[in-house]
Amino acid sequence: MNHLKTNLFLATLVTAGILTNISQPSFADKPQQKRQVRFYCGQSFDSSSQKIVPTTFAATSERKEPVAVIRWKFGFVGYSTQNRCNIVSTKFQTAWADGRLRFLVAGASPATGQGIICGVADREQACNDSTMLFTLKNEKQAQTAIASIERIKTGTTSNPGYQSSGSDPVDLEELLK
Repeated sequence: MNHLKTNLFLATLVTAGILTNISQPSFADKPQQKRQVRFYCGQSFDSSSQKIVPTTFAATSERKEPVAVIRWKFGFVGYSTQNRCNIVSTKFQTAWADGRLRFLVAGASPATGQGIICGVADREQACNDSTMLFTLKNEKQAQTAIASIERIKTGTTSNPGYQSSGSDPVDLEELLK
């Protein structure tokens, strides 16, 4: 009789445990929330010119300090450095919010032949006028800018990319961790 009561008690505990596990999904079962990021134009000190320059920053709740992504040292075709910073920071934010900004890639504009930096959702997506975030003088400068931003991620520099200065895509998710 005691043996039967013990087995019944164990069966009840096992059943309760199974039901508890079914009703409370594990952390792994929960959908992953998209990282909250705010891109904005601010100011930072450029040690090479000894000046304060407009800078595109990315702020996340996971980091104490925002990440300086691009220092705008030079205007471009009728746009001041401040205008470029404001416009491009807004483009970064819009692309991020729309889920179109996972990677930064370099390319050339088919329309103008100028270098461009694009925001794309996956590594295989083309860098073109529809994914463009900003323009540079030529494709080589775009490649250099991407390499500079990549060095922030790898920790080989704390300096952000300079818009007028490797061609592998930069993973923004990794950069912003």
